[in-house]
Amino acid sequence: MSDLLGRKAETMGKRRFSRLAVVSAVLAVCVAGIGSSDASSGFPAPSAAPCPQSPTPQKGAVDKRTDATAVCYFLPEVYFTPSSGTVAVNQSFTFTLEVRYAEYGCSKTGAWSGSITTNSSGQYGPQSITVGPFGSPGTYTYGVSCGGLGGTNPGSTTVAVTAPGGGGPGSGGGSSCSENLTTQIHATFVSMSGVPASITAGVTFTASVMFQNTGACTWTAANGYRLGSQNPENNTTWGTSRGYLSASDAIAPGQIKTFTINAVAPSTAGTYGWGWRMVREGINWLGTPTNGSSISISVTGSVPPQTTPPAVSSFAITPTGRWSDDPAATAQWSCSNSTGASLAADSTAGGSWSGLPVSGSRALQPVPGGYTYTVTCSNNVGDTATAQSALAVFDAKERNTGDVRGGASLDPNNFDSVLKCRWKREENHDEIGLPFGLKAGGLKVTIDWCVSNGQIKRVARTVEQLGANYPVSSWHYDGITSNGPCGVNCSDYVSLWGTNQTVKNIWLTGRWSLCATVRLIGSFCWRSFTATVGVRIRGDGTRARTYDNSAP
Repeated sequence: MSDLLGRKAETMGKRRFSRLAVVSAVLAVCVAGIGSSDASSGFPAPSAAPCPQSPTPQKGAVDKRTDATAVCYFLPEVYFTPSSGTVAVNQSFTFTLEVRYAEYGCSKTGAWSGSITTNSSGQYGPQSITVGPFGSPGTYTYGVSCGGLGGTNPGSTTVAVTAPGGGGPGSGGGSSCSENLTTQIHATFVSMSGVPASITAGVTFTASVMFQNTGACTWTAANGYRLGSQNPENNTTWGTSRGYLSASDAIAPGQIKTFTINAVAPSTAGTYGWGWRMVREGINWLGTPTNGSSISISVTGSVPPQTTPPAVSSFAITPTGRWSDDPAATAQWSCSNSTGASLAADSTAGGSWSGLPVSGSRALQPVPGGYTYTVTCSNNVGDTATAQSALAVFDAKERNTGDVRGGASLDPNNFDSVLKCRWKREENHDEIGLPFGLKAGGLKVTIDWCVSNGQIKRVARTVEQLGANYPVSSWHYDGITSNGPCGVNCSDYVSLWGTNQTVKNIWLTGRWSLCATVRLIGSFCWRSFTATVGVRIRGDGTRARTYDNSAP
């Protein structure tokens, strides 16, 4: 078998195989693989000899997994970032996992939840995974073993958990954190990528800069932690002076944060400094002034001045409303007479991006709320043009699952000495059903009617609006439409003369809308629900139906 494959590899570039030779090779590979497995890992045995492995990811390499004449297959590639870290007791640790060429999947080692499921190409991630918080000090290892056509390959990351009160800055120790002490907050540069050594004036590029929290305090946007430009300090040479944490970020001691910088090269040729450092805005800088991110970049050529003002050719967000678990919305823009663009929401939770191309798109997946996004088109002399569009995001737990109905006969059978009749009563309700037993609102109605000698003498109705059974709801009550000769809550229905063949449906309808407040357009209402409650009674006072939710 190996001799046959070797001869194929040697002669592939010299002559074309006959159809019979190719079919024979495929059959030979398939037959050799039937019933075989890697006993040490539980994965099937390699389909052929592993390909020589590159020290760098194989992105862009020729994929031989679907080539019937292939003589080797790549081993699975497993990447944990970072490969180790340190946190304190009661804190969590976040790492990124990426897997490629694992066609047979992966098995996990270590006590961490969730599944590692590769796609049909054997890929998984890159996916951010958080473990912890840790209840006791020690060393914890989280790993995977992945199998593919080329064999089996493992990978892991190790977390050192320190006891409270132990160590200095960077250990994660200490029973408490004081962000007003410079000895308690510290940052260390880890790595960066996507930064060119030289670039043409006015051209945009995207760079990644990673810093590790080596202090004792957790970094959050609310507490003013940012990535600030250096070389020189607070410069806007590359279009921005800050990189921001998201509203949901909480970078604990030992964890690493990757910032994405959308940069645009200066418009004039020259050599410019590039560098970054963590900062607590308005308080102090974190870590040493000079680190591995401080370099020089050569800018070639110059961008000619713009004589025509920039303009926003188009800007739209689709869809304008979405559930929080829906696919991301898309912001799409096009600028004219411009050299760059930026996009920002009216709140930090919506995100902001600078150094964008003059035409492009961006996925938007913020937390539930109402957002107004502004796109700004600019030229190289500082002229700008803007346009706005709205996005409303609704919590998936408020997705309507259908109405919740109920009714009961509550006849008091009280004799009315004035009207000379006996009262009967029906009580019904109709509510907006949501997941997990939640309700967003509804109507409850009580109908009373008084009967004498097979005739209805008087009808009275009382309506109660039901609220949500949880604290915060985006459902908005719009009001009631009444049906009948009197208002919503009333006791002056006219007498209903008739026989047992005469039916009267005494009902009313309430309306709710799912709404969010968006600064650009005010209230954005995306879904609606109608609740109908009432009772059907015959002219002789007997019920036509005990409970009815339909219109007459």
